[in-house]
Amino acid sequence: MDERVLHGDSLLDVSGKFVNDDLKMAIILIIDGCRADAIYGALNNGDMPKLADFMNLGYVKYENCFTVFPSVTIACHASILTGAYPGDHGIVGNEWFKREDWANPQSGKKYKLCEVTREYVKYSWKRPFSDPGLGNGLLTGDFFQLANSDMYPETKTIYQAYNEKIGRQASMSILEMITRGVNNPKLIDIDDIPELLNGWLKTLLNRLGSIFTGKKHLRNENKVLDNSAFDNLLTSLGENGEEKPGIFVVWLPGMDGFSHKNGATKQPEYFKDDTLGKMDEQFGRLKSKLAETNLLDNTLVVITADHGQYDCSQRIPSEKLYEHLKSKLPNEKYPLKANGEIDDDCDNASVVIVENGGACYIYIRMDNDWNKPPDLNRMQNFLTALSSYNGTDRIFVRDKGIYKLWQNGNCMTISNSDPNYPFAKDRIDNLAKTTRSPDIILSAKATYYYAKKDMKGEHGSLQKENSHVPLIFINSKLQKENVTNNAQVIDIAPTIADSMGFLTQLMGIGTPEENLNYILDALEKLINSKLYRRGFSILGKMKKILELDKIEREWYYDELNMRDSFERELKDYLGKHPDKWSDYDGLVRRYKEIVSESKSHFEIGL
Repeated sequence: MDERVLHGDSLLDVSGKFVNDDLKMAIILIIDGCRADAIYGALNNGDMPKLADFMNLGYVKYENCFTVFPSVTIACHASILTGAYPGDHGIVGNEWFKREDWANPQSGKKYKLCEVTREYVKYSWKRPFSDPGLGNGLLTGDFFQLANSDMYPETKTIYQAYNEKIGRQASMSILEMITRGVNNPKLIDIDDIPELLNGWLKTLLNRLGSIFTGKKHLRNENKVLDNSAFDNLLTSLGENGEEKPGIFVVWLPGMDGFSHKNGATKQPEYFKDDTLGKMDEQFGRLKSKLAETNLLDNTLVVITADHGQYDCSQRIPSEKLYEHLKSKLPNEKYPLKANGEIDDDCDNASVVIVENGGACYIYIRMDNDWNKPPDLNRMQNFLTALSSYNGTDRIFVRDKGIYKLWQNGNCMTISNSDPNYPFAKDRIDNLAKTTRSPDIILSAKATYYYAKKDMKGEHGSLQKENSHVPLIFINSKLQKENVTNNAQVIDIAPTIADSMGFLTQLMGIGTPEENLNYILDALEKLINSKLYRRGFSILGKMKKILELDKIEREWYYDELNMRDSFERELKDYLGKHPDKWSDYDGLVRRYKEIVSESKSHFEIGL
């Protein structure tokens, strides 16, 4: 990892009016999956009167703001909250392959495919107790603890930078998955589960009722989470007796779940129909609360999205791509079982495929050595085979340390000027900075997507539909302005930091010591989670009917990953700086205590 981190720009249209002592707070609202045309259209059509009233205070609205690539949730959130591209912060997708584990196994350990593939978001229960994704966040008490420990230490979050500026932890996240630097992030609690289940039950009853009434019912169970997020935000803003955080980050997942289930072109209905989202009502509540607490003039509210979405219908799971490559290149080693399923227990292969919705990552071994990047000659046959498979719109290949567009059998320079692929070169080039990125990148055609689950809406590709997101700054001191200049989500954190006087801290380089602390914090939170402990108790009661060896392996999946990350980074740092061992004594002691506590939980549970 190069220590030079490239950040976005401060949008001087906004921050130039805020470099003073008046601005005390910033609230970032991230509407997951929201297309710019959906919310802007709702505003123009009068479907969001309370947001329009809020904006009447003063606003700057960017008509052309674009997200990073791949346009998937975890990578985009990390970029919004660091101001850096994925190649700089290290979260290169919702899923990616840890090739160094197969290249340099720790202590001779043979890693299995399930242990060397990061899967931050999985909507299956194949690994029911260990999956670090959204569904199993309910079981661990934290959605994405691995993502926070995986981010490179050199890149700071907006929380870290602000805390550093004022000398204490003063940031809050609500349902947000990137929480590095937040002391007490507000996550889904076990008490939320009955309401979530009730929401799903109501959806089922409404769908059954539509058979008889003929009224079409659009699914949106996730509005429970949106409403919970706003409730938490307003409660925190109204608390007396304690100094309020200066940075609030709120994740609103409802739109994304709604679009996956109903299609991206249904998004305008989400804003129009209060029974679906009630988003406009929440903006009205926020404005009233800020006015009530005398924070309205001193708070910068930012409304944005992590990515857009497109309508899709043709699914390409990695199994199909493996089988296609196998038919063309039978001498390669693929992680497939005899029945064509992915072999999660595979401990080596010559090619690994990772799905990221509208994007697909392909990693290739060179000369039986995962340490060596494959050259163009090695990848030639793969590129030829992939070019013949329907569903791919663009193919990019890493050649001599940079990505190029593979077209008609030739490598071509990637352009930034194609309006259908905004900032294509910048968004792809940065990925070449890290070995976590793939050797070959596929970006899907419209209607196609790379995933195992059926979706009506998806995201991840390079196209404008996935990339064009809203960006609105609201504050009474802003002149009402619609800006047509291009902006990117990596500009958000620098703009806020510049406005509030901590841009220097955000642009500074973090330390390996900090990252080791984040890994330990995440591991400790996982093990101390009441859901995690309750899970062990449930397992103990069910031990007679469960495959215990499988459950044990899967339960430890998260822990093993974080332990490996800690040990690898510690070993690497001390190898370069042997004189620093004394600095790490406390960390090592704490690490051993956490691991010991984890083992005791497991022994008690079973």
